[in-house]
Amino acid sequence: MGIMKGIFGMTKAAFFLISFLMFTSSVQADYARSVEALQNGNYSLAALELSDLLQQGDPKAEYLMGFMYYHGMGVIQDYGKAFELFKDATEKGHIEAQTFLGYLYDEGKGTAVNKKKAFELYQNSYEEGDITATINLGVMYYKGDGVPQNYDKAFELLSDIEHVDSPILQLYLGNLYYYGYGVRQNPEKAIQYYLRAAQLGSIEAHYFLGHLYQEGHSVQGDTEKSVQFYTFAAEKGYPLAQFNLATMYADGRAGRLDKVEAYAWLTIAAEQDLKEAEDALPILEDTMGLSEISAAKTRVLELKKIDPNAVVSPVQPIVQTSVTGTTIEGQTATRSAPPSRRSRRMIRRR
Repeated sequence: MGIMKGIFGMTKAAFFLISFLMFTSSVQADYARSVEALQNGNYSLAALELSDLLQQGDPKAEYLMGFMYYHGMGVIQDYGKAFELFKDATEKGHIEAQTFLGYLYDEGKGTAVNKKKAFELYQNSYEEGDITATINLGVMYYKGDGVPQNYDKAFELLSDIEHVDSPILQLYLGNLYYYGYGVRQNPEKAIQYYLRAAQLGSIEAHYFLGHLYQEGHSVQGDTEKSVQFYTFAAEKGYPLAQFNLATMYADGRAGRLDKVEAYAWLTIAAEQDLKEAEDALPILEDTMGLSEISAAKTRVLELKKIDPNAVVSPVQPIVQTSVTGTTIEGQTATRSAPPSRRSRRMIRRR
């Protein structure tokens, strides 16, 4: 009775404030459980925890559910549904959803390609301090994709968050320093970024490192390391690495002359429509006997059975533990490393 009297003795504003706080606390608890379930790989439970929040139009729930639809986590992959959820969340001010929506426009997933709209959404998220949007803008300026190519602007954006653990960020910083785009050329520093990108799982960075060790560019030539980096990228399905690895086996630069291995990798690269491999394959075949060609075709079948997810990198990997969004190249950006001074300001503004 005393409790009820206390409640009815309140002003209406105080009563609704307490009700709102109780509701908000319940929403936060549901959201926290859904995040935990998602992180633990229990996608069905995550979807269940999000269901009530989605009915209430909660933007954070819409973002997470959009993320699940995009990746096919516990639901049938559906870019269209992801697009609608990200769009709704964006209209309610959710910054990460806004960045992801930009990515969908950028890639034409769930909607038509619209680079202008993608740039606009990235720019808005960047101004709110979003790390992934910053990376995506930098890559757009680097490539001249949807905006005039501007290496200076690309370097300005990417170097400002250089400590963020994103393979795409580290890869493009390596490119900028290696080629001297937007910054004084510094191949030695480029190698550091390429190595970091490789540790974060960038397949392309492994390819670049294989090439640099093969040619002795900025590092001492090292055939063994070159083969290791090329092999990792090749087994992950990167056609240029498959082609270069094949040429090394074909001319004996891989530590041994092995036309069977060369033919096998050329075949796989050619099947991915790499013209260089398509052109080289008949030339190599003319130098081989029937038994070698037969063995090479058997080797092709063996290579195709390799599980890309089981391939081990020649460098110690850095495990990424949090997801904030998706970059243009389809990789996630995290904040596990100390950010630069400006990115600390950006994070605080959020």
